Amino acid sequence: MPLFAGVYAWLGDPRAATVCLLALTGVAASAFLARQPDRIPHARNTLAASVFLLLLSLVWLVGGIASPSVAWLSVCPMVAAAGGSRDRGLRWVAASVLAMLAVYLYERWIGLPAVLVRDLPLLYLVGNTCFILLVALFLVRYERNNDLALARLSEAMATIQRMATLDDLTGLCNRRELLRVLEAERERAERYQLPLSVCVLDIDSFKRVNDTFGHAVGDEVLRHVADTVQALARTTDCFGRYGGEEFLLVLGNTDLPGATELAERVRVAVMNSRAPGPGRPAVTLSIGVARHVHGEPIQRVIEVADRALYTAKSEGRNQVRTGGASVA
Repeated sequence: MPLFAGVYAWLGDPRAATVCLLALTGVAASAFLARQPDRIPHARNTLAASVFLLLLSLVWLVGGIASPSVAWLSVCPMVAAAGGSRDRGLRWVAASVLAMLAVYLYERWIGLPAVLVRDLPLLYLVGNTCFILLVALFLVRYERNNDLALARLSEAMATIQRMATLDDLTGLCNRRELLRVLEAERERAERYQLPLSVCVLDIDSFKRVNDTFGHAVGDEVLRHVADTVQALARTTDCFGRYGGEEFLLVLGNTDLPGATELAERVRVAVMNSRAPGPGRPAVTLSIGVARHVHGEPIQRVIEVADRALYTAKSEGRNQVRTGGASVA
């Protein structure tokens, strides 16, 4: 606005220059309102109205419908719609069209003030150049905002995906993701005639850990066990928290002896380790191992491994059991 005030004054129209400077009061008012979050919609309306009245005055003073300011009326809907309100932008479109119609009719029937600008072609050059630059700036800002919105959407989707598939406490796969992976492994095993085994792991006497040391220490123990087992699992295995202090290890392309051997290494590693920090209790695991039988539902192998786990519990804990046969 100060730029165009100077241009109009230089081209011999002090009236248009004064209008440009007066419009700055509306811009200042909108900036003041924008500092208060609850008044941001009022700030947008004030800014759009200030720009609209400025442009309508310039159209009135400098050529009517033939004025270079006519194209600038599209700025009002752009300002209004920039706040995310399509309806508000459409209302300003309607207001601009009606205003142009009113100026045209008034010019035809009554007549407008005489144009004082000495060089209208130069005014058109300056005005149209600035308008093109403004549109370019608006498009760049729009694309930037669009890219930021897409980036935030991608982050939100990734967060939702993590929440849907990972356990908050341990960072392992959660029950839903474990069952999804297990079903996918079952389909692969049956399609290519590959072995598939499952280990169900349970921390022994975990309730006593919570009751004696508190739930915060219990959480540390859960994370420690999760990290210890995860370090021994292969990259092709899927290890996750099945619920409470119970974990599930899905071993694709692994027969029962191989799964049992890995389960024993896991049991020994946990028994010989301790969660970091003073006063952390030593814990042990009971593990049940089962092999999937082709043609049976996937829940069946979990039930078999669960029964083997309870056998290990009933026979003294800190053991691996496979179909009821002792391994440790």
